[in-house]
Amino acid sequence: MATIVVNYFSVDPTSGQLTDFACSGGDCSTDCVPDAVTVTISNYQFSHFMSYMKLPPVQLPDFEHR
Repeated sequence: MATIVVNYFSVDPTSGQLTDFACSGGDCSTDCVPDAVTVTISNYQFSHFMSYMKLPPVQLPDFEHR
């Protein structure tokens, strides 16, 4: 089973560093838009046609995108 992790960040205006995103305006407002998002996928195995050909699934490398 693949693991998908999504993290939301704000950019500190003084240092430019990413900090954990927090929103005090509610979940669905224009005040609650993060500056950056990180998506990480790990433990994914491709096995679409592999079982048909009696091959083991292919373990894909972990992936992170910012």
